[in-house]
Amino acid sequence: MSKGEPPGFVWSYRDLLWALVITFMAMSVLALVAATQQRNALVEPQANLLFTLHWDDASNSDVDLWVRAPGETPVGYLHEGDTTANLVRDDLGRKKDKKSRNQEMTMARGTPAGEWVVNVMLFASYDSRFPVEATAEVIRVGRRGTRTLVSRTVALDHVGQQVTVARFTLDAHGSLVPGSVNDLPVPLYAREIDP
Repeated sequence: MSKGEPPGFVWSYRDLLWALVITFMAMSVLALVAATQQRNALVEPQANLLFTLHWDDASNSDVDLWVRAPGETPVGYLHEGDTTANLVRDDLGRKKDKKSRNQEMTMARGTPAGEWVVNVMLFASYDSRFPVEATAEVIRVGRRGTRTLVSRTVALDHVGQQVTVARFTLDAHGSLVPGSVNDLPVPLYAREIDP
């Protein structure tokens, strides 16, 4: 303490410094909590199931992904959405889609119990190169990451060919029923093709 300063001033000055330190620490903790909440909000999955399709990068073709959720109309380029699933990328091949990446994607919000069906179909081959190899995957999305439920590659050897990649059943909790995955054919696209 300096000569001539009242003792109350020194104590007030120390109290003010401690109050500022405590306030700074509290604000830092609140900022950290807010940042964590914002990061968790960004991690919240926008879909519960992803259905992806990718085919040979060198192929100038249009391969279509079709998905049918339990009790719903199949989702594909003719019917782009239903209660549960939506086609979010329809790739038309380089002839009709200059930004073609030879991939399609469908997302499902929710996982209703019952049988799901995933088909791929060769809509057009602009370069007439066969077979067109296409890989379809079913990916389960959760807060802790993703898990591939089904992955299968098929060879499409003619326009109009439709292949059932997977049929599988989910239970009431959205879990895959053991032994339910199969590829017994079921058509999801029945309209005449006119590429």
